[in-house]
Amino acid sequence: MTLRLSQAEVLQTGLKAARGAGLPHGLDLDAAANVTWLAACGIDGVSLLAGELVEEFRTAPGRLSELENGVLQLRTGWQSGLVLAPAAVDLALLGRSVQVPGCRAVALVVAEAARRASAGLMLAVRWSGECGAEEIICEGDGSALGPLDRLPAIATVIVAPSGKDGCRTGPRFSPSSGSLTVDPAIWAVIAEAAARTLVESSPRSRSGAGAEVDDSE
Repeated sequence: MTLRLSQAEVLQTGLKAARGAGLPHGLDLDAAANVTWLAACGIDGVSLLAGELVEEFRTAPGRLSELENGVLQLRTGWQSGLVLAPAAVDLALLGRSVQVPGCRAVALVVAEAARRASAGLMLAVRWSGECGAEEIICEGDGSALGPLDRLPAIATVIVAPSGKDGCRTGPRFSPSSGSLTVDPAIWAVIAEAAARTLVESSPRSRSGAGAEVDDSE
């Protein structure tokens, strides 16, 4: 059994769930948009979000240092991929290569890079997997070129501006515009986290509901 949901519903409920988990303003929208992008590309981003929400994580992006080769390193502790993805991509968009050891939910990093890459600055996400060194190129049209369907759950990743030497082969993932299929049990985890943002019903809350102006005017 599966649920069919609109992309708008996944985005809005995912946004509320991220807020309910304690993500600050801005990161909550990034999280929801990344999950929706993955789901629209046929990757189970909703399960990724649910998995991150049930973990305890820090909302600070980690400690930044520079390696001898000039690559920036974003050290992590219990930081979620929901936090690391925007931080790493922010730095890559400034023209720096960023290494994130032990990055959780690597697919969220790819989604962030794909959404924010431009025709003038494509981004590459690299990691070492079972097949050796692998790379995904995030292009300016919101698509990703490479093995998105076999991303590791945890890996040391490098996010960098994509040069001419980047790969240009492999499957292309582009978000569709149709409805999304989600697992009801996983969606229940998202909905529960989203419910934390709701105000408990009380005489005071009910008295403030509705329009704040006279509709007859």
